Amino acid sequence: MKKNGTNKFIEYNLLFLICCFIGWFWEVLWEFMKNGNLINSGTMHGPWLPIYGSGAFLIYILLYEYRDKKWFIFMGSFVICTVSEYLTSTYLEYTYGMSWWNYTNKPFNINGKICLPYSIAFGLAGLLVIYKLVPLVKKAIDKYNKKVLLTIVIILLTIFTFDFVFSTYYPNVSNKIQIINMDKFK
Repeated sequence: MKKNGTNKFIEYNLLFLICCFIGWFWEVLWEFMKNGNLINSGTMHGPWLPIYGSGAFLIYILLYEYRDKKWFIFMGSFVICTVSEYLTSTYLEYTYGMSWWNYTNKPFNINGKICLPYSIAFGLAGLLVIYKLVPLVKKAIDKYNKKVLLTIVIILLTIFTFDFVFSTYYPNVSNKIQIINMDKFK
């Protein structure tokens, strides 16, 4: 792998993994602040939520070249993450007959899968990804040994992949999950 190719591989995957972890940490913290419970609310068993990493990756790939237009970054992030969340919710409900989130009690929701307040939060999070997180990741790649970073990324991706495959067959189900279709379990 060429040096630039290695840097991009590290950059993309480090951003993805960091955002998967930040999303997981945010949701665990939010649940704890609301209800005093420590709940791993994602489909996977480890400390990551791939929807956050995927959203950050898409924001970076699709919007980074427009970073001089903050309003565009906000709106693009709003749309990218809202569509991703709706499609992911639909996929999870269809595949597992369960819902990992339900926004029916939130204003301006669509089928309880997305809602305006969280879409606005996604737009703001996109600004953080482009203007804070991506520069930190790029700086880390310039500052630290590439072989060490590459090894860390490969180890984390390997663990993530095993968890992803395992969770495909045995998804994490907490007391927060709403079962929609019992036929999936017969």
